[in-house]
Amino acid sequence: MKGKAAPPRSYMWFFLGIFLLAEACLIGLDLYYLYGQHGTVSDFLFDWGIVTGIILTLVLLTYFAVRQILLRYMDSEERFRELAGLLPEGVFESDDTGLLKYANERAIEWFGYTAGEVEAGELNLLQMIAEEDRKRAVENARRVLDGELTGSRTYTALKKDGTRFPVIISSNCVELDGRVVGLRSVVTDISEQKRAEEVVRENERKYRELADSLPEVVFEMDTEGNFKYANVNAFTIFGYEADVLKRGLNVRDPRAPGRRHRRPQVSRPRQRKRHPRRPPGGDICALLKGKGR
Repeated sequence: MKGKAAPPRSYMWFFLGIFLLAEACLIGLDLYYLYGQHGTVSDFLFDWGIVTGIILTLVLLTYFAVRQILLRYMDSEERFRELAGLLPEGVFESDDTGLLKYANERAIEWFGYTAGEVEAGELNLLQMIAEEDRKRAVENARRVLDGELTGSRTYTALKKDGTRFPVIISSNCVELDGRVVGLRSVVTDISEQKRAEEVVRENERKYRELADSLPEVVFEMDTEGNFKYANVNAFTIFGYEADVLKRGLNVRDPRAPGRRHRRPQVSRPRQRKRHPRRPPGGDICALLKGKGR
């Protein structure tokens, strides 16, 4: 844990300079009255002591009041920087022209710059965006500053050594005394996500190639019965066009496989099978013939 933030030495020297300047003016004014108005030394010392005490009191009161405000601001700034340093994302702050004012350790590590280069204030955010995305980034930054755009956008980032990688950038305005003075951006590296998406696409391609090589019909549909995929053999057998799935096809649709060629069945009355009638005694005659009589 770092120690409590303290105002810079220049702050103390500033108020000391104000006090000395006031004292110099006071002494000059008293000397004028001493020699120009024929005053006495005791009057000079009395006036000098009274007015010096008043000036010193006012300067000290102002010093400590402003010091407390400055300490609260510095403590808030320090907390923000500590929190930004713990984040797994990169954090940037820039003015309204894009000049970089702050970057956390993660961002410095990703983009290959040094803390000194960031603190020098000579880096522009556009240097970290690939050339083909810069025009879009400038337009989006302008719309964020104008309050017309929120949310995240995907860009191709550019490291100091020229390496490119995909990122998502979320930006919002930095306001001071009700006036927009810059942008604060959070950068997320999505290289792993892009690689995972590429693996999924490659596996999907292999699956479709395998399904198209099968002699059977292969199809996929969701729980609502909408067809989402069918292999080449399915289109050949059922005679569908290749874009039928894009137009939408449901298993309940009359055009669906197994329903399009189905004809309504009409029930017909059953006919009883009729046998020729035999003459009386025919069975006895047949029996005698079978015995050779």
